[in-house]
Formats: sequence, structure tokens, C-alpha cells
Amino acid sequence: MNEIKVIVSGHGGFASGIQAALSLLIKVPENWQFIDFTTGMSDQEFVQALGVAPFEETVFFTDLAGGTLYNVAATLAADAAQLQVVAGCNLASLMETMFQTFGNAHQLANALISTSHASIKRFDPNAPVSRNADSDDGI
Repeated sequence: MNEIKVIVSGHGGFASGIQAALSLLIKVPENWQFIDFTTGMSDQEFVQALGVAPFEETVFFTDLAGGTLYNVAATLAADAAQLQVVAGCNLASLMETMFQTFGNAHQLANALISTSHASIKRFDPNAPVSRNADSDDGI
């Protein structure tokens, strides 16, 4: 598990939805935080909710590149090499990075991006389907 702080944020119930999905599948590390950006929440309230300590290795994962949350996190990270901002990752990338160790936030951010790319698949109806006969839990 990583000691790097991970903050997942998104519009509406995005972050709490990701948290619920992860919690269904695995134990979420204590250094992971989930913050929903709700209707009426100001940028300043969002910054306060982040609670990032100076010099703390942190990766911000936001739902949309260029969205309010991404822009706020990017403003914080602009002058702080220990803060990294990633947008558009997916559940698989978050889950996989929980089981890896990284030396710093930059390495974790790169892993999120790489794993996201690798986990995006398109169903091909002409490809052979592999079924795991031992799995009956639907996950």
C-alpha cells in the first residue's frame, strides 16, 4: 500500500460513487480521501475540504480535465512538485495502484495514467469469450 495521499474528487456524487465501488471490491487505504463537489460548494470550500499539508506527497484524481476541480488542484500543484493532478482515470486504475508502492506522487500519477490506458477495452463480438468457471460472485 502507498503512503502517498490520494484525493479522488468529482462533480456531484462522483467521488462517493467511486468510493462505494472500490469498497465493494477491496479495502480502501486510509490515506485515500473522496470529496464530492456538490451544488453550491465554492472553490474555497473545496480547497479547505482537500486539507493538503505542505510538502505532503499527494495525487489529486479529478473527474474531468479542465473542470473546476482539476483547475483548483492544478493551481495548488503548479508550484509544488509533490502534488500531482490526474484526470479521467477509471476504477480499474485506482484499484490496481492500491496494490503497488511508489516512491513519490509523480510515479503514482504516471501509473494511474498508464493503467487507465491499459484497462480501457472495447468488446469485440467476434473475439473468443473467456469464462472463469470458478467464479460465481459476478465480480
